[in-house]
Amino acid sequence: MDNRLDSLLSCIPAPKEAVDWARIDALALAPTLSQLAQTRRNPAWHGEGDVLTHTKMVCDSLVGLPAYAALSLRQRQAVFLAALLHDIGKPSCTRREGGVLISPNHARVGAALARGILWRTFGLCGESEAQQLRESVCALIRWHTFLLHASEHAAPDHRAIEIASEGDKATLFTNHLLCLLAEADMRGRIARDTAQKLEKISFYAELSSEAGCLNAPFAFDSDYSRFAYLSGRNIAPAQPLFDDTWGPVVLLCGLPG
Repeated sequence: MDNRLDSLLSCIPAPKEAVDWARIDALALAPTLSQLAQTRRNPAWHGEGDVLTHTKMVCDSLVGLPAYAALSLRQRQAVFLAALLHDIGKPSCTRREGGVLISPNHARVGAALARGILWRTFGLCGESEAQQLRESVCALIRWHTFLLHASEHAAPDHRAIEIASEGDKATLFTNHLLCLLAEADMRGRIARDTAQKLEKISFYAELSSEAGCLNAPFAFDSDYSRFAYLSGRNIAPAQPLFDDTWGPVVLLCGLPG
């Protein structure tokens, strides 16, 4: 294993183990973490102040959750790295609008930044296992804020199935891990609306469970049904479809000899 990657993964704590921030600070993440420390947050939702303090609180909260202890080693690696990097898009996205600090699109930007860091700095590339870990982390970062707005979506069950399909290429990603990251994100801050936000996460977990996509991507009847549903066709997700897209039939016959 690459020494850089080995050093990164060795910093991921076991369940209920204290996060060794001194070791993490010694990694090549120092410039990224320094930017987080310099990025302030809206005190109404983040009384802890800066993004780095919030990130540390999120990671500390994550390893103490019972659901974290129930994960496999690879799942813990994915969700912890996602927690560590989940807000790295905020330094470039944070701005003051109407006297309030906001960070639009930070999840999308953060996922792209995380992909570059994990690929170039820590060598998560090449082998399929490394790629899947990297892409699972990026998918978790990309969608970690959606859960709080799922109930406002016109078709939240469709969206949950769509998000769960990330697990087709990033095999460690599940809506269950996404809920776990979002819960740690809400617990790792100082705010008065934590209970309401946790209810929204519970709603998404129940929605995903009922839709059959909490712990794995939805099991479509066929690849064609999957493509049709995720492309926006108005069908039930479990509906079997006849695939009529494979082409025409050409019959050939020989001439009598």
